[in-house]
Amino acid sequence: MAEYLSRLHQLLARGEFVVTGECGPPKGADRSVVEKKASYLKGNVDAVNVTDCQTAVARMSSLATCVILKELGLEPNLQMTCRDRNRIAVTADIFGAD
Repeated sequence: MAEYLSRLHQLLARGEFVVTGECGPPKGADRSVVEKKASYLKGNVDAVNVTDCQTAVARMSSLATCVILKELGLEPNLQMTCRDRNRIAVTADIFGAD
């Protein structure tokens, strides 16, 4: 039996149709905004894409948003943009997400 990295990986490996939703992090540090968005997605999607620096506006980090979604029982899919980040910053985020 193959070792799967996530539920999404398992579904895709079996050739199943999957549904993902999107969660843009809030403009600020209000966790309740993420919790409200998660309530709409839970039970309706297989995974949640979390955008990074959406519309080039400062927002909660996508990594922090992913942590909240994971705590709420959803499977987040972290998106990372390299714009406005140097190699060290990108590497640090990857280490943090591991």
